[in-house]
Amino acid sequence: MLYPKAPKPANLQYAASLPSPDGWKFGTPCRWRENRDGVLEFSPCPWRRWWIHRSSPAHFRTLDLSPGAKRPHSLHIVADSAAALELKPEDAGALSHLTAETGALFGARHYRGYSFLLTLSEHVAHFGSNTMSQRQSRARAHVDDADLRKGSAALLPHEMVHSWNGKYRRPADSRRPITSADEGRIAVGVRGLTDYLGIVLATRCGLWTNQNFLDNLASTPRCSTARPGRAWRPLADTAVAAQLLYFAARRHAWRRSVIFIAKANLIWLEADVLIRQKNARTPVTRRFLQAVHGGRARIPGRALHPSRMSSGFEPGRRARLARVLFKTRVYDTNPRAPLGGLRAAAGG
Repeated sequence: MLYPKAPKPANLQYAASLPSPDGWKFGTPCRWRENRDGVLEFSPCPWRRWWIHRSSPAHFRTLDLSPGAKRPHSLHIVADSAAALELKPEDAGALSHLTAETGALFGARHYRGYSFLLTLSEHVAHFGSNTMSQRQSRARAHVDDADLRKGSAALLPHEMVHSWNGKYRRPADSRRPITSADEGRIAVGVRGLTDYLGIVLATRCGLWTNQNFLDNLASTPRCSTARPGRAWRPLADTAVAAQLLYFAARRHAWRRSVIFIAKANLIWLEADVLIRQKNARTPVTRRFLQAVHGGRARIPGRALHPSRMSSGFEPGRRARLARVLFKTRVYDTNPRAPLGGLRAAAGG
């Protein structure tokens, strides 16, 4: 995209229009109207928010996840086949419940409405991208494999968390040239916390059972102690080298792969359990999230200083305790997996 030079180019407003072929369907979080020539005209908005999900008539579906809510939530699905569009009533109910759970967890919404734009296909790149008010996800159809579908059930909860953690609140480090130490903080503060909250929300809303949650945390790749790469490569360094490790073969145990997201959610579990043990009166995770990511609803958000994102639940002694925890788990080498949270939660 070409745009004029400006101090903040992401804030430039664009008024877009798009021809709408007869019979085609679409979903978008943008405000729009259709003129007499069948052209869709969209209200001016920043270019980063201008997304539309289009499909031929056969394989498109829209679900209203929060009927009658002040801030609407929608799921737009495009798929290779009609079978891939099928959604069990209990799963549709769980996704609707997800919107309520995120509100309870964060305490404020920093968007006017939220849309999931989901492509289920074997013929597109399986990746995605976020803004504060929408998530575009592209995944395989998984039509006939219940285990694969269950394994990807935490995808949408994970990505919705990014609306607060990563979009509304972004480490200040992400707005300037990033050093290796910065990347480690961002990996744990944004990606690790998002992954942890994603599996928590998947369980709370009903997409997963408690056993699914425990199985995920105890999965072999993140908990196995037979990983010699831990002896020399700290977790933060796998984040620094992510652009290389994402596409590298994953069987080289000495090099380590891109595991900073999976490992970081174990670290956040340990931090959560640790602080709860120090103060059992109220759910600490929720109090922390509402203090950092909630507050008064604002559109858009502002940057958060990285020290709060990476280490601070509360000031004083508990914050110092958290800093020690993150240093030893993220920046120091350790031959063992970070299983302190699992042991503490199990009373071991």
